[in-house]
Amino acid sequence: MSGETLVVSEPSDSLTSLATLAVERAPCWLQHDLVDNLNNLDSAMQNQYAQMILDAQNPFIDEIAFQVAHIPYNILNQAGFYPGMIIENAQSLYQIDDFVDYAMIVDYGVGGVDSNYYSTVRYRTLNGTRDTIDVELSKEYYYWYILHPKISRELCSYIDPNTGDPASPPNGKFWRDYLFFYADSGYPYLQDYVMNIPILWGGLPNDTTDANGAIVALNNWMRQVLSFESPGIRKYQPVQIYYEHRGTCTEWSILTSAAARTSLIPTIRTSAYGNNHHWNEFFERRWIQWEPVNNMIDNYVYDPNWWELAAAINWRGDGYTWQATERYTPYCTLTVEVVDSVQNPIDGARVAVRGGPQPVTWYCAFDYTNSSGTCTFLLGDLLNYDCQVTSSCGSTPFTQVITNSQPGIHYHYSFQLNGGVPVLPATNDTFPSNPEDDYKVEIHLSVPEEVIYGNNPDDNSAFSFTDSTGCLEFFICSSDNYTRFLADSQFYGFLISMQIPEIDTSFVFPWNGSWYIVIANKEEISTAQEISLDVTLLKNPLYVSETKGCAPEIPRFSVQPNPFKEEVTITYGFGHSALCTGLTIYDITGRVVKSYPRFTPNALHSTQITWDGRDNSGTQLPNGIYFLECTVSYSNNLEVYRDVKKLILHREE
Repeated sequence: MSGETLVVSEPSDSLTSLATLAVERAPCWLQHDLVDNLNNLDSAMQNQYAQMILDAQNPFIDEIAFQVAHIPYNILNQAGFYPGMIIENAQSLYQIDDFVDYAMIVDYGVGGVDSNYYSTVRYRTLNGTRDTIDVELSKEYYYWYILHPKISRELCSYIDPNTGDPASPPNGKFWRDYLFFYADSGYPYLQDYVMNIPILWGGLPNDTTDANGAIVALNNWMRQVLSFESPGIRKYQPVQIYYEHRGTCTEWSILTSAAARTSLIPTIRTSAYGNNHHWNEFFERRWIQWEPVNNMIDNYVYDPNWWELAAAINWRGDGYTWQATERYTPYCTLTVEVVDSVQNPIDGARVAVRGGPQPVTWYCAFDYTNSSGTCTFLLGDLLNYDCQVTSSCGSTPFTQVITNSQPGIHYHYSFQLNGGVPVLPATNDTFPSNPEDDYKVEIHLSVPEEVIYGNNPDDNSAFSFTDSTGCLEFFICSSDNYTRFLADSQFYGFLISMQIPEIDTSFVFPWNGSWYIVIANKEEISTAQEISLDVTLLKNPLYVSETKGCAPEIPRFSVQPNPFKEEVTITYGFGHSALCTGLTIYDITGRVVKSYPRFTPNALHSTQITWDGRDNSGTQLPNGIYFLECTVSYSNNLEVYRDVKKLILHREE
């Protein structure tokens, strides 16, 4: 607060002016993520991708902006990444849309004009009574699991099919256009398999007849173009896998994802590292198991028919993985807590879980701790599990945390690291003996979610994801203390609150000048917080609003004695037009200690009440300064009068 004005100071960013224009052109629901990713690029790279968004034409603006926002920034920065692929990927989707009957891209709003515009896909499929229905995919699934050009651990770029290495066009190919419109000699075209198919899926498990929809058509195409045998080279690239026409479950799961997304079907790669196996899931109102090499559709027989499953994780294009274990095996839950040397929670610590029957020294699942220092895993039963923690505060080797896991059991394990998280160097300030009472603020703050950042241990892709309620630090301080806070020096403040998910409070400024209401995230290592904030500045001096051309009567309002020892008498009279009044008493921090129900005052006579220095629960309050606030509503039912008087309680010791 400066003078009588509230000034908002937001965290600074490093966007160029061109990048700022690009963000403004993107749909509003995407802007936060776009800013986040662009901030990790240098100015030249920002301008390159910003110009791509600014030059984009409808209907491709949102698809291009989403890719810039959600392709990991460390890939956007790589020398082997060709930005033109982003444009081709968006345009190819709409070209392929003209070839398929079971799906149709739909656009809501006009890019660059409507602030909330978006695209998605509408499917034709069968319901439980086998009637044909139209189902619309949520926009998040369209962008992440159809549009996004990265499937799992591969570098999404133009790739030489022969070598699997990045190459500029025309030698370099991107998988969407390449798989749909090109076929090696002796192999069928993908487009020929999915054209003239009326429905996405007929709902029949393991049925590979044509009547079972586009899923079966893709299933059968995969079995024509890929044999199950070890590949000559392993580069995880869909175009190179297709070129070689052979591979194990690794190659099958990658090419299946690429072919399905090419054909406008939301599909992910599912990995069970602890069992050394990979397959797929497609989305048709739920995630459904799919493994073309074994003609398996909606079939969950891996555990116990094949082995005891340790964990199943699904890949998102930016490297984030989410758990699908519960669909495949009886499972337990494991919550891992990570704290520092003095028991403070550590956010942003990577926790890797190892387990399963295969002799794999890699993880079977991983996650990052939230601001509470915890993360939770779903793990298969009847197995042993080890955990490893990696953090800037220290690391641990793999340590056994579960022996012979049992379904339905919740396990908890805590790791304490040697380092420490940042601690806000704040000390509670004290009020002067005779504080001012000219201004008060009312503050309503909540942290509905937090953003957790991480890197995939497979390919180091940088990702972020949102978690439920976050927390932050809050305080109010004077100008000189704010300067100390910015310098990471010891400072003094009022209403200091650490690691809180919300606060609803008020504060009377004890002296005039510049004041700072600070919402900080200093005690987090890498987690960001998204907040909802409402601040109202109130001025103490009497103010009167006109009602129907005449001012209401000036209220009479006094307190005696003041200072007081045992009780104080509050006398008031508010005139004929007063409807009701409210009296509230605050302590020096702005906390309500005593409130009186709103009531109708006596318009003809002054009215008195007494306060005995006790709070609403009847507890005797300590000596100190308190504030009595009076509000009055007049005949127009508006609060046109508010006054605050300082009370000094001084009982004899």
